Amino acid sequence: MASGKVTAIMLCESHGQNLTNSKFVFGKCQTSDNSSDAFTVGNWVDARYGYTNNNDKQVSLEEIVNQNWLLVSSSEGFNSQKLYFFYKVSSD
Repeated sequence: MASGKVTAIMLCESHGQNLTNSKFVFGKCQTSDNSSDAFTVGNWVDARYGYTNNNDKQVSLEEIVNQNWLLVSSSEGFNSQKLYFFYKVSSD
């Protein structure tokens, strides 16, 4: 993947734990290729603030790896909100 091409970007505003299977997830994600439309919808707990997100989209680390997303940066956003930036990379 080191020589792959960036095919999309993703921004996630939160991370936490899925309440059904206890997997680590990123939540409140938007993608430039609309692949976030297919992300799992379920209940998860925000790790930073401790509140539950009910019936909200989330993407697990397993899905991130399987879909060729690479974490490229994380930073503090508005009101100390943590933001995560990903690139989707093709193997071409």
